[in-house]
Amino acid sequence: MAQTLLPGISGMVKVAGNQFLVVHDGKKKTEPRLGVVDVTAEGPSYRQVGINNWPSDEDPANDLEGVCAIPKRQGEYLAVESGFYPEYGDFGRIVKFGYGGGASASAQYLGVFRPFPPPADDAETPKHEQIEGLASVTQGDTTVLLLALRGDRNTPGALVWGALDGLEGGTPTFQEAGRHPLSSQAIADRGAADLLARPVSDHAWEVWSVASLDAGDLGPFRSSIYSAGILTIFGETIAFIPHSVCGGVLWDIEGLKVEALAEPAELIPASGLSIATDDEVHGGVWRPILKSAALKRPSAMLFSDNVMGASGIGLG
Repeated sequence: MAQTLLPGISGMVKVAGNQFLVVHDGKKKTEPRLGVVDVTAEGPSYRQVGINNWPSDEDPANDLEGVCAIPKRQGEYLAVESGFYPEYGDFGRIVKFGYGGGASASAQYLGVFRPFPPPADDAETPKHEQIEGLASVTQGDTTVLLLALRGDRNTPGALVWGALDGLEGGTPTFQEAGRHPLSSQAIADRGAADLLARPVSDHAWEVWSVASLDAGDLGPFRSSIYSAGILTIFGETIAFIPHSVCGGVLWDIEGLKVEALAEPAELIPASGLSIATDDEVHGGVWRPILKSAALKRPSAMLFSDNVMGASGIGLG
């Protein structure tokens, strides 16, 4: 039987019909950073993937929270760290790497860049501004990078977007063009844990994210996957059209802390989405979920101002 209990997964991208490249939020040198989930008729299986040619003058990847494919560059990907932590190393990076898919046991380091400058006074990235997901889309000669900022109980998660240039080299550049809340109010302690951009036309993509409630390392957990709005690209003009109300929830999921969204596996035609989780001490799971029938309001239990009164659960 295939392995169904996996390490905690913090980001995921579909790389083949039934194969997914995943990232982990490891911080210790011995912890994995990359892995692959293969889906077969026996279930999902996991294997760790190393990163070759990592420069000796670069700190190891730290707290990877999202991964995406680079459009029009076959086998090339971006993985993002959550932010800057000067006490522990030189972070705040997006890692560019290559992965051949199939049974490949390792990825190839191709470069790094930083989407944001470090905070003033050598401070850590504030919790609500930590990066939790990324996606990239292209139209014509314009490639756009999307970043999801976590948010907290007082601040909604946010979408940041801008042009991504220099992808042929090892130090691409990101020029922020705009940012907007992903929801009209704060949702739980983590308003955005990942991003998925799904094409709806040649010039437009629907932006999905996921919010989660985390009451501690033992749980309980709850997640809501929602549609935040539409991103459009016309020439060099990039625009985000948000949903007017926080009513774009596609799925509410009980008992799991979903941190990774990806397209469905081809082996499972009834699936509308692939998810993966980081359930802390419980490990992680990969799961297909059924197609969503309609948008709905999010579970009241996810909203921060309802959590204490309705459940007695405190958010740390």
